[in-house]
Amino acid sequence: FGIILIESFRSGTPVIARAIGPFPEIVQSSGGGLLFTTMAELEAAMARLANEPALRGQLGAAGRAAFEAKWSERVVVPQYLEIVRRAAARKAAGRQGGKAGGTEGGAAIPFQGTVR
Repeated sequence: FGIILIESFRSGTPVIARAIGPFPEIVQSSGGGLLFTTMAELEAAMARLANEPALRGQLGAAGRAAFEAKWSERVVVPQYLEIVRRAAARKAAGRQGGKAGGTEGGAAIPFQGTVR
């Protein structure tokens, strides 16, 4: 996963990333950097960021804004807690639905596990 890209966005630093794996999606959705596939493209991207302070500022600001909107604790923690809440609700519903034991052919099957 491209966690280093997101860490860069957090600090407002533009990135240069190889156009493989998750990097293109992260860079394109954030607007916070440049992509390359060849050594010449990498060199050109490095030269652009070195020589164009306005571009550095624009990409850095876009990356920071994307971090705040998509990957900050303010956004991620509530999403995570919602996943945990739904998992707990499913587990509780399973317990209330009588899944601790069952019947086979009309006869009760004794439960031999532990209910927590």
